Amino acid sequence: DFSVEPQTLAGITAYASLIQDVAAERVRDELLKILLSDRPSKGMRLLHETGLLAYIMPELDRCAGYGQDSKYHDRDVFEHALATADQVPTVITVRLAALMHDIAKPLTHIKGSQEGESHYYGHDKKSAEIARDVLTRLRLDGKTVETVTALIRDHMSRFARPGKGLVGVKRLINRVGVGNLAGLFELQEADIKASRPPYDFSMLERLKDAVDTVLRHRHPLTVKDLAVRGSDLIEWGMKPGPEIGRMLDKMMDVVMQDPSMNSKEALRAFFQISILKPRTPGKPVR
Repeated sequence: DFSVEPQTLAGITAYASLIQDVAAERVRDELLKILLSDRPSKGMRLLHETGLLAYIMPELDRCAGYGQDSKYHDRDVFEHALATADQVPTVITVRLAALMHDIAKPLTHIKGSQEGESHYYGHDKKSAEIARDVLTRLRLDGKTVETVTALIRDHMSRFARPGKGLVGVKRLINRVGVGNLAGLFELQEADIKASRPPYDFSMLERLKDAVDTVLRHRHPLTVKDLAVRGSDLIEWGMKPGPEIGRMLDKMMDVVMQDPSMNSKEALRAFFQISILKPRTPGKPVR
């Protein structure tokens, strides 16, 4: 815990614009130190109050004071983000995701027909796009960028219906990656705790149970889990190229809906049906 000497604080505020002359890598390193501290909200709030955040992460800075007009929230977007960041473990990808998970809300705000009602349709996907821009600008490595954006993009997934055969859950695992599921659940739990009480974890628990069911039964989740490979498709007559990947994706979609289809015989039958083209009337079938 610390406080900044008043004259020093005044000097930082007066010359905040000079941060633009500092290398992005140096700014990144100092920002990560703040996020990995015991209470990242204090350092982030100080960046905002001194005007530094407006130069470092203007996308987040504009969230300060942006009320959410929602029965689910009792903080503005910025303070909700800081509270969420304080709640997650000291894992940099999860802290970054917590900080930026709602960063697009000012851009996606739609006033509802009822007084005081607000909606933020698609803010999860838009926030992931903005986060990618921010992290790229700050020279974060590619793996970190991909993990953070994946967590943000699916932080609302607890509200989704699993669908027949848990297809939606399988697609979620495919998008996020098994190794990032724990971080996703930590982000979602913190998101709830940083919202207006009483806290309802029922949908999150239902999602966790569904994910556990899929993993426990070892359902095919990625193209690597398919019973066929690109080499099989080439052997069956496909030419090497992008179509190979597209066909494997189609097969993956079929197998997610029906795991019993994951055999070489079943997928070859699907392949043969898929490549059949309607013949031109009057022409003989060769």
